[in-house]
Amino acid sequence: MPQPDRNKLKKIINDHFVYEVIELCNCKALWKMPRAPDYEQLFINMNIEHTILHARGLYEFYYLIDTNPNNYNETSNPRANMYVPPFTKPAYTQDITADFLKRASAQIQHLGIDRTSTPSEKFNVSQTVSIVNDLLRITKDFLDKLEAVDSGFFFDTPLKQLKKDLAQYIQFDPRQPTTTQVSVFTSGTSSIAVTTSVLTSTTFYAPP
Repeated sequence: MPQPDRNKLKKIINDHFVYEVIELCNCKALWKMPRAPDYEQLFINMNIEHTILHARGLYEFYYLIDTNPNNYNETSNPRANMYVPPFTKPAYTQDITADFLKRASAQIQHLGIDRTSTPSEKFNVSQTVSIVNDLLRITKDFLDKLEAVDSGFFFDTPLKQLKKDLAQYIQFDPRQPTTTQVSVFTSGTSSIAVTTSVLTSTTFYAPP
């Protein structure tokens, strides 16, 4: 059976995978971004949904893996174990649960039959920060394992830069008061534009 093309996998991990991770870092950093009070709820809703959208892609990459490599072919979507065989599916966390994909899809698809209007059933700000933190830690573990088995084939400049800069964004938690600046995160041609805002407190709401 034809196997996934390694050159395609290399392009995907240096372009699209790096982009997904950077967007999650963006989402977390943006909670420290000053915003006009009149647009507070709009900002919260947009950033929560943006976070869940990109978290869903990384969830599929890490959790929706097939342990039988013979089931993959050249049209299969990339999964972590295509890069690091064997790759064990990460353990679920408090906020990344077995029904995460269903919940994420239901919240993003506003006109879906499973869309809920109950605030407690939606992702709130603190949960999205925890989800990002969990996925960034999983990403660090994945990249460490990839580096250990890779001969240098997959690590082009974007992926190298991502691995180098990832630790600071795992440590950064916007739910905590901060008086220090967070360095601008760059990888390839992408970057976080606003991560140097210094706030001493941030109020969090669940979206309506």
